[in-house]
Amino acid sequence: MWECADACNRCASLCERTLAYCLSQGGKHVEARHIKLLIDCIDACRTCGGMCDHSSDHRGSMCRTCAEICRACADSCDGFDDERMQECAEACRRCAETCQDMAR
Repeated sequence: MWECADACNRCASLCERTLAYCLSQGGKHVEARHIKLLIDCIDACRTCGGMCDHSSDHRGSMCRTCAEICRACADSCDGFDDERMQECAEACRRCAETCQDMAR
């Protein structure tokens, strides 16, 4: 459970930095769908991490949702030939895997 909370918090922090980076880059980086996914991922990871931290009875369903959103965010970040975006995609994939394990 603590591993999931840690992965969620790390992913949210990296997505926040990536969001700021995207806003500074403009162009494809600021397309609405991509920005919305980053924001959704930040929100889902913060919520899921918090639910794991306090051992919520509902953390399993939140972990499933968080894993789904993290996978979508990773796929979106993969669409860029950019080292910073690839770093975000990898963090999202790790978080998705950890959350999916926790949801079982």
